[in-house]
Amino acid sequence: MSPLVHQHAAAASPIVVEVVAGLRVVPAARAAVDVARVGELRAGVVPLDHGLHVGAFDRAELEAVLAAIPRVPGSRRAAAAVAFADGRSESPGESISRVAVHTAGLAAPVLQQRFPEHGPTIGVVDFWWPEFGVVGEFDGEVKYRDRETRGGRSPEQVVVDEKNREDALRALPEVRTVVRWSWSDALRAEPLVRALVRAGVR
Repeated sequence: MSPLVHQHAAAASPIVVEVVAGLRVVPAARAAVDVARVGELRAGVVPLDHGLHVGAFDRAELEAVLAAIPRVPGSRRAAAAVAFADGRSESPGESISRVAVHTAGLAAPVLQQRFPEHGPTIGVVDFWWPEFGVVGEFDGEVKYRDRETRGGRSPEQVVVDEKNREDALRALPEVRTVVRWSWSDALRAEPLVRALVRAGVR
């Protein structure tokens, strides 16, 4: 066997097989739980968050899968990932950021908070710590690079719009500051955590 191939053995458990485009596959909920079972927390949370977000499965389906594999190696790890998963995360970067915040022991943020709560919308932010007055934004590059996401705007106009949006958020009495971070910060975790702590998140 190639040193690049890792074989995982587990006790047999009932698996329903589906046929998609002529291929035999396991249901999405089972596949996501299996990823969480054999990988670290952030590797498991990404597909779980995404599946919940797009409606590929719901929490009841995930719980049913966990109930079917109570003694399979990694089942406790998978259960922890399922408990942490949240379909309000809208991208892998947001999911990885949540894991970094959780692992560091910082307060859990409110996800996809609308500002202001009443009246014309300034924006919906990725993360919000109301007790500290801190807004957090995962700043992926897709909003600048992807033409469809830009909605006809130039990358330069997107930057200007983001600055104006952030200025409007900072002007709200409940917002003390806005913290932005990149893919690199989220993946390394420490720069993200350091920036949040510096902003007052505990």
